[in-house]
Amino acid sequence: MGLFETLSNASMIHAAVVHLPIVLVLLGIPLIYYLAVSQQKTEALRWFTVGFYAVTTLVSYLALLTGQGALDRVPNDNGIPKEA
Repeated sequence: MGLFETLSNASMIHAAVVHLPIVLVLLGIPLIYYLAVSQQKTEALRWFTVGFYAVTTLVSYLALLTGQGALDRVPNDNGIPKEA
């Protein structure tokens, strides 16, 4: 499977995007910890952390949207409702 075929497959995109927010949150934990224990209260780092978590929120929403496209590609041979 080539790169173009991978990027055109909604299931493959969702599989990649759904793990990104988890990694970003784990990378953001040291930022929060540093801000909590540091004696240096820099405004720039505070706003960077807020922006970092805002981007993480947007990536999480993107994962939700790609999940809808991936759900449409799942075969439903047993007649199970998609809401289940």
